[in-house]
Amino acid sequence: MDQVVEVVTWDPLDAANSTDLEILTAAKKREIKNILKSYVGTYDPMSELLQNAMDAVEKRQAG
Repeated sequence: MDQVVEVVTWDPLDAANSTDLEILTAAKKREIKNILKSYVGTYDPMSELLQNAMDAVEKRQAG
C-alpha cells in the first residue's frame, strides 16, 4: 500500500498579507512618531527639504 503524505509549507509572504490590520496600523503610527521625534534641531526641516530637492534632481538626471 502506498501512503500519501501531505506536506504543509509556510510562506512568510502569505502570512504578512494576512496580518491583523490593528498590528499594521500600530506599527505605522510608531514609525511616524519616531520620524517626528528625530527632527529635534531648528534647521532639521530645512535640511530635509534641501536633501529631498537634491535627491529629486539626481533621480531626474539618472533618467
